[in-house]
Amino acid sequence: MRNLLTAMLTAGALLGAAGSASAANPATTSFTVTATVLKNCTVSAAPMAFNYTPGAGNVAPTTTITVNCTKGTGFNTQLTAGGSGGGMGAGAAVTQTVYGSVVDSGANQAIPPGTYTDTITVNVAY
Repeated sequence: MRNLLTAMLTAGALLGAAGSASAANPATTSFTVTATVLKNCTVSAAPMAFNYTPGAGNVAPTTTITVNCTKGTGFNTQLTAGGSGGGMGAGAAVTQTVYGSVVDSGANQAIPPGTYTDTITVNVAY
């Protein structure tokens, strides 16, 4: 038992000495830190409503698409039924106007009253 106690006290003394030696002469290193800003775009769109009365003339509503890309990110906005170009991302929202049209033609005047719904998809390539 005495030998075990002596061995524990000796080991504790050595560890204590090692602890005070490391405080006087610390080992150091350095490392590199990098930050990468990734390209990113978000897009939102407001609904477009056509309220057409046959025989009352053409209807041409508008709506807006808002694209917000990280600064310096080039992008192109396309609709499933066509396309329109976009400028360079400024790190702030860019609003684009979308134009719609219903021509007051004989064919359109013959369509029965009702609500007709479709979905246009906005694709932003960047």
